Amino acid sequence: MLTLSNDANYMVGAAKTATVTLVANPVPVSVAKSGANMRLTWVSTSGKIYQVAFKNSLSNAGWTNLGPPITATGPSTSYLDTGPPSAQRFYRIYRTN
Repeated sequence: MLTLSNDANYMVGAAKTATVTLVANPVPVSVAKSGANMRLTWVSTSGKIYQVAFKNSLSNAGWTNLGPPITATGPSTSYLDTGPPSAQRFYRIYRTN
């Protein structure tokens, strides 16, 4: 939730503008090699929905989702990245609800 209120530095509706960028909440994750694949595991809340995403380079503009969103069924959730091997890959997991 974002709330704006009047104060001496900013008046709601004033001619000045502001840009607000909201991003999804990243989730701390552990990564471990599992054969030729990578297994990502994170602390989760049952019933909450998470999305795994990756970049092969931090200079890439956006993240690419890996598979569909995952609904957690317990206190820990895992995802096995079976994608093609990459020299490096950066992961991010975020809660969508």
